[in-house]
Amino acid sequence: MMSSSTPLRVVLVGQSGPYAPELLRRLSADRGPWCVVAVVEGRRRNASGPLHRWVSPRIAALPRGDHLASLASALGIPTLQTRDINEAAAIGAIVSFDADVLLCSGFDRLFRADVLDAVAWGGLNLHPSMLPEWRGPAPLFWALREGRARIGVSIHRLDPREDHGLIYAQDDFARPKAARGEELYQYSIAALYPHLRRTLIALSRGRLTGHTQDESLATRAPRPNIEDARIVPEEWPCQRVIDFAVGAPFFCT
Repeated sequence: MMSSSTPLRVVLVGQSGPYAPELLRRLSADRGPWCVVAVVEGRRRNASGPLHRWVSPRIAALPRGDHLASLASALGIPTLQTRDINEAAAIGAIVSFDADVLLCSGFDRLFRADVLDAVAWGGLNLHPSMLPEWRGPAPLFWALREGRARIGVSIHRLDPREDHGLIYAQDDFARPKAARGEELYQYSIAALYPHLRRTLIALSRGRLTGHTQDESLATRAPRPNIEDARIVPEEWPCQRVIDFAVGAPFFCT
């Protein structure tokens, strides 16, 4: 059991964009029993520069925008930018943070078991679907594609499989009309955050319980291609066409 008298030491793993930075802003503004001790920002595998790069903290006014490393630096949080979180040096860096839990939002690759073993408890992931429906990288695109009126959100335990571990919390929210893709991520964080707060408090007290996912209900949400973005407008109501046209370009240009 973790001690409730000391803050939960959190390593936030994510990428620049509308998801992880919004979560970091909320975690840092909150007075919950946790402390974000480090940020790991994923970079594209084909990005230029070194495989791993440190961004030193420089406490300053919080920047606008969705650049994760800049926000973390302004908050005084050390940040590791990496093109391969599963590489030995990145795992060693995570071990050095002496953290209790990895908290993942919007990361584009799976974690090997030794990444999850680099912290005391393991990892939590924030996923914008009602798992096990739409595991994978693009559930919000497929919600738009299917014209879903509500969007699910889940908090689950990380394991080496894709969006597979125990579920700790789920909810859904009404999808706003004509919302851009980045706005849907922000709405997802807003819907998930109260549940995440309760999850982290339960974890800090050693009282976190979850339930297994029903594999018979599992579906996948792959990255869309250009064919997935094609529609026949006459077959959809006007509002559905508008919603898709506004939201889908974030996921499939």
